[in-house]
Amino acid sequence: MVMVWLMLLCQWTMEIYLYDYKGSTTAIVNENGDILNAYIYSAYGKVLGSRESVENSYKYLGQYGVITDSDNLIYVRARYYSPDLGRWTQLDAKRGAITNPLSLNRYALNEGDGVNYIDINGFDRVSNNLSRKECIQKKRRDCLFKVSDNNKADGSEPLYELSMFSSVKDNISYINEAGKKYGIEPNLIKSIIYMETTHGYYDKLFLFSISIKVFYL
Repeated sequence: MVMVWLMLLCQWTMEIYLYDYKGSTTAIVNENGDILNAYIYSAYGKVLGSRESVENSYKYLGQYGVITDSDNLIYVRARYYSPDLGRWTQLDAKRGAITNPLSLNRYALNEGDGVNYIDINGFDRVSNNLSRKECIQKKRRDCLFKVSDNNKADGSEPLYELSMFSSVKDNISYINEAGKKYGIEPNLIKSIIYMETTHGYYDKLFLFSISIKVFYL
């Protein structure tokens, strides 16, 4: 499902950002649906084709605030990445592990896997493929997952059951605290906890898509 980010400009015009599964900007459209910008990328973030009518610095991984500067270097918070070279311009602060030979190349992006992983902080690769349940069960900290509408959910259960559910009720103060800290609607956290225990019954509670970085209370 396409993720959109609405930006209101000072002239009160609207630009709608459309993203691919990695979070890279594939197009920008206006309020009438007219395409303003469009982009095609390689697996390693190089722009293979583009059309631009408005200025935009949020291209490869733009959904996560990653910026492409005027020198075509991508600022990923901890360091810069060169899509032309397909590698980082600075060493990774982490030295890697002898048990994982691919991690020993401290200039390589995502240990050489630009299809299944992304890096949004310059330190850690993030999986695009692990399920929510696997991320939670294994307490993985390198996961991104999406919550979206489940058309098969009938919504017949009373909503109060969500707040009375033991895993939610017993951790309500932590949920509210985490929601405030990370800027996430607490009810969304509650629904995720409920979903992972009831096989997605309450997916229909939230009729929009959102990307969430996995965190632990």
